[in-house]
Amino acid sequence: MRSAYEQICHLNSRYGENRAFVNFVDGGGWLARKRDLERLVEHCHYFINLQHLDMLEAIVLKHVPERYFTQADVDRTMD
Repeated sequence: MRSAYEQICHLNSRYGENRAFVNFVDGGGWLARKRDLERLVEHCHYFINLQHLDMLEAIVLKHVPERYFTQADVDRTMD
């Protein structure tokens, strides 16, 4: 996972891109694996769980170029 995050950071820097690495955790079991959880948080741009899943739309809108959206997509986000 760390190498994927580092690769994204490298490509962003080299090509002026704005890609993001998002880690998603689906439960509290990670709390018992504290060091692994810390690594997950350290090696990503965003770290979300089920309680913060609503953040995903804002992340996509920030990092995906507008040319990949249709007007219907934009209208739907305004509702």
